[in-house]
Amino acid sequence: MAVMHLLTALTFEGYRPRYHDEFDGGGIHIVNVLCKVFPYLMLWCFTVPDDLWKRGTRSLDGPPGPAVWYSELVTVMNERGAAVDEELILDDLLNDLRS
Repeated sequence: MAVMHLLTALTFEGYRPRYHDEFDGGGIHIVNVLCKVFPYLMLWCFTVPDDLWKRGTRSLDGPPGPAVWYSELVTVMNERGAAVDEELILDDLLNDLRS
């Protein structure tokens, strides 16, 4: 998997990579795996801002597993029965990079 090689190389060089994924079951699973393999990985914009769910959602494909870094995320996703795609928060991600 390309991202594993990239994160390994960055970590080896002394960087603390940041990572973001979809707010869905698949994204949570991927981040859980990455957090185990790369304990110094910094999750980027992967909590539940108040306005996240106003941007548009899609139905969850099924209940997501627990989020090892932020248990409230799965609670909110299950309560709303919704997932949020990265494309819907792209402006937030780009603005964060600019600051």
